[in-house]
Amino acid sequence: MILANLSDRNIILGSGSPRRKLLLEGLGICFSVRTKNVEEVYDEKLQREEVPRFLSELKANSFEHDLNPCGFVNY
Repeated sequence: MILANLSDRNIILGSGSPRRKLLLEGLGICFSVRTKNVEEVYDEKLQREEVPRFLSELKANSFEHDLNPCGFVNY
């Protein structure tokens, strides 16, 4: 099962969304919440279905400089 593969991962929820937190908790996934103030601005030319992926990558990329060589967040 895919969720079993997450047990050795350092999962970070980069959102303060209570709903997303509940979803992960409901799946039994261990995670930590780390948010950054990212302005959710996107090109109006993006298709509606492309916007969520664009914004999630934008938020994920905001952590790029916080990662050590093993991919863990340095906090």
